[in-house]
Amino acid sequence: MITGVVTNGPVDARREKIAHLSLEARIDFAVISGEFGAGKPVPAIFVEPMRRAGSDPAETVFTGDSGEHDIAGVQAAGIPAV
Repeated sequence: MITGVVTNGPVDARREKIAHLSLEARIDFAVISGEFGAGKPVPAIFVEPMRRAGSDPAETVFTGDSGEHDIAGVQAAGIPAV
């Protein structure tokens, strides 16, 4: 299983938060809006993790906590959401 993080915000702050939570050892990658150039709910930020993982929507599931930013964007990209 490949695990990634999609997050909005400035790169430095998000990388610091990932380190603070000790997530580096638990994730394969992070897609950060400040680095990617687009943020949630833009569908492209949800498609990028699939590209990095070499997967497609049928092999992917996204979990999020915001209906407006997470679920709406991921569904617009055709990815199942939990």
